[in-house]
Amino acid sequence: MGCYLKLDDFGILSKLNNWVVYEIPRDYWYLIPEVHRRDDAIAIFASGCFERPQRLNGFLANIGIDTVAYEANPFPNTKEEEINVYHTVITRLPKVMPDGSAYWLDGPYCNQALQPHWPSAKNALDFYSKIGTLLE
Repeated sequence: MGCYLKLDDFGILSKLNNWVVYEIPRDYWYLIPEVHRRDDAIAIFASGCFERPQRLNGFLANIGIDTVAYEANPFPNTKEEEINVYHTVITRLPKVMPDGSAYWLDGPYCNQALQPHWPSAKNALDFYSKIGTLLE
């Protein structure tokens, strides 16, 4: 999955700076056009920096997004529990597209999130519960 974005599309996400991680309030999830497993999402977290991108999932990313989803049917005989974590990145394009898009959203990935793709439910909830909320 992937899609082009304009800076005007970012809304509250434009406040991300210095790669500080924040929870994105549910009322702002609509700003992320492609949330993997949106109907199962428990929480979404994001960090980023427009001045100092980081290499994430093969991209020089300006924003990284973790979607924490409820897994109703974990694979039997595996370490999968009731939580899955997916990672999405937003990167600046080398040039602005004719429609004004200057960024590319790509993902989901099962690696380079803040927690493993199949974390223990306890570890994931303990970790993510300590993160502050990004407010407009």
